[in-house]
Amino acid sequence: MAKAPTSTTANLGFEDKLWAAADKLRGNMDASEYKHVVLGLVFLKYISDAFMEKFDVIQHETANPKSEYYVKEERARYGVAEDRDEYLADNIFWVPPEARWPYLQKNAKRPEIGTLVDDALTAIERDNKVLKGVLPKDYARPALDKARLGEIIDLIATIGLGDKQARERDVLGRVYEYFLGKFASAEGKLGELTDRVHRELTDGKIIEIARTYHTWRGGQNADNYEDKAGFCKAATLKAIEAHGHVLTPGRFVGTEEIEDDGIPFEEIMSELSVELYEQMADGAALDVVIRKNLEALDYGE
Repeated sequence: MAKAPTSTTANLGFEDKLWAAADKLRGNMDASEYKHVVLGLVFLKYISDAFMEKFDVIQHETANPKSEYYVKEERARYGVAEDRDEYLADNIFWVPPEARWPYLQKNAKRPEIGTLVDDALTAIERDNKVLKGVLPKDYARPALDKARLGEIIDLIATIGLGDKQARERDVLGRVYEYFLGKFASAEGKLGELTDRVHRELTDGKIIEIARTYHTWRGGQNADNYEDKAGFCKAATLKAIEAHGHVLTPGRFVGTEEIEDDGIPFEEIMSELSVELYEQMADGAALDVVIRKNLEALDYGE
């Protein structure tokens, strides 16, 4: 990645208070389940904030006779504010009326709030194809306390996440980083393995990525960034150009360096061969036992 300009990445100041309140609302819900409830709402608030900021700007400009965007008819002004192209031009997700945070917060105390949140997320995926199948949509499930869900919505409403000032301070990234760390501690784990081919992006790994990102940005109180083979690389634009602007990570990041344990290859191969032959012998013996059992059941060849 190309070097980013310096910006502030100091603590936002409200993380501890926010987490304490959110954790209190968790009750007996498992941390791994509650995590998706909270972070899904945080993302919804983020895209709604960005949308509503642009919405308010359009309404203000179209109602101002001195503005070049002035629209005389009030109904026509609303039509401009509801034109999705106005938002897509600024790379802002289109948020339909039923998914906007003011609407959800207004209905947070209703018993059907879970269904309203699910409908909001479904509508956002419908109108923003890049988010299709990404957002959690299980807030209406009976096991989720709807009164508590409404309280979480009211709590998240106190945070500015997607407006210009919040984006400049990377509030969303800081909240995600902080909450994921707390959830990982609550779950009592920081990582787990899937299989020999796939690596799961665990909470611990997400935290490591987030911290590396903030370090790379070089903000206040940040540690010195360092490239790490197999994990991260601050690539120059010249290096990217040399690769034909192909951003396949392996071209830049490389592979993780493996520490030499000092054991000669021949010795390692000899030990592995002995182990392999023993396993092959055990397998052959097991085949004989299985064959005899099948013959005893009159299923022999």
